[in-house]
Amino acid sequence: MAFASRSSRILALAALAAVAFYALVERPRNRARDRAATEAARLTSRDLSGVDHVILARPGSTVDLAIRGTHWEMLGPVHDNAEASSVAQVISTIHTATVMRDLGPATDLSRYGLDPPDAAVTLIESPDTLLRVDVGSFSVDRSAVYARRPDGHVLLISADVRHTTTLAVEDYRNRRVATFDLSVVRAYTLQTPAERMRWQRGPGGGWFTVAGGDTVRGDSVAVPAVLHRLRGMRVLGFVADSDTAGAFDDPLATLRIERTEGPPLTVRFARGPAATYRARVDGEDRVVEVDDDAATIASRTLSTLRDRRLLHFAPLSAVRIALVAPDTSCAIVRAGDHWALPNPALGSIDPQRAADFVRSLLALQYRARLPAGSAKEDEANAFSLVVYASGDTILDELHVAPPRPGAPSAVAFSSSAGGPYEIAVSDLDGIVGALRRLRPVPTRP
Repeated sequence: MAFASRSSRILALAALAAVAFYALVERPRNRARDRAATEAARLTSRDLSGVDHVILARPGSTVDLAIRGTHWEMLGPVHDNAEASSVAQVISTIHTATVMRDLGPATDLSRYGLDPPDAAVTLIESPDTLLRVDVGSFSVDRSAVYARRPDGHVLLISADVRHTTTLAVEDYRNRRVATFDLSVVRAYTLQTPAERMRWQRGPGGGWFTVAGGDTVRGDSVAVPAVLHRLRGMRVLGFVADSDTAGAFDDPLATLRIERTEGPPLTVRFARGPAATYRARVDGEDRVVEVDDDAATIASRTLSTLRDRRLLHFAPLSAVRIALVAPDTSCAIVRAGDHWALPNPALGSIDPQRAADFVRSLLALQYRARLPAGSAKEDEANAFSLVVYASGDTILDELHVAPPRPGAPSAVAFSSSAGGPYEIAVSDLDGIVGALRRLRPVPTRP
């Protein structure tokens, strides 16, 4: 028994020693061997994160890309801002490219598509050249491409290197029509053959313009949507210089953006052949073809961009909302974070429906501004809605004159928006209906 016990302890110690040897010696050695094999299989082991200059020499053109300031620029064959994602793909595919086979030196390079190469790639981290490699044709099964190192060795490497280094010149050019930061825009001027308007950011972040001596509040969605549309606009194609003569003599629209940082940015839009549109940024040589977003921007008017909401109030400041219509009279009051009926004995109301009702008031819009005298404000008593703050302070109120029997619209006046305005009777009916639906839906037992 003692002999068996001593043998078991010896075997256990030997096993522990073997495990310790593997963990401390053999495993690190294997990792180092695997790492060395992986590095040897890669096209380059150089750190390419600092590359600031990429040259792609191809038959017929050389694409010269370099960092200028904070962005990539194309220095040749034309001068333009570069598409950063395309440059990043060139660097990334070369950095991760693996050597599938080293064919050694070769004298007949034409059989590999390397005389001349489809792309002679040079990556530079100024002032040092990190890598030079020639990229040739695909292998027979198109799973790899032939490449040649400066030492003359022909290699089979990852096929995606050829794809990223042989794109059309246009694919390396920036596809944004205009590049700017929305947060630094303080105003913009939109000029069309029909009108000119300048929209400014207000102290609270809202937009306003001045028209006919009056300050006009801008729609919180429609006004910045012009900027969003321009910032998201992409180039469909680049127009040759010979095709641009006189294109902007009669522009479809001109959009001038004033920024808190940097000079103004001016973009001009024009009609192109058939149903196409063109754009040009002042100070840039290129003229580009764009989609019909250009026509959408040009169609914006004071009427479409102004705030047409009839009621303006902060929901959290409202403590009571009273509505009087021909067949409905009701008020709701704020009870903490929710809305309730003034008399608890009348029951409770659904919180979600109450929130939807308040949102519908803030979304109520007029159809058109009417001439003065269309109706008398002191006779606008067919529909009345008043929003109160604490202490019975009126935040806003809406009054509607009696519509003609069967008429689809009525005349409305608002404390915040003024009037008279044309408002759809159906919109008023929707508000009354939303108020009637405030009570919770009864549940079945």
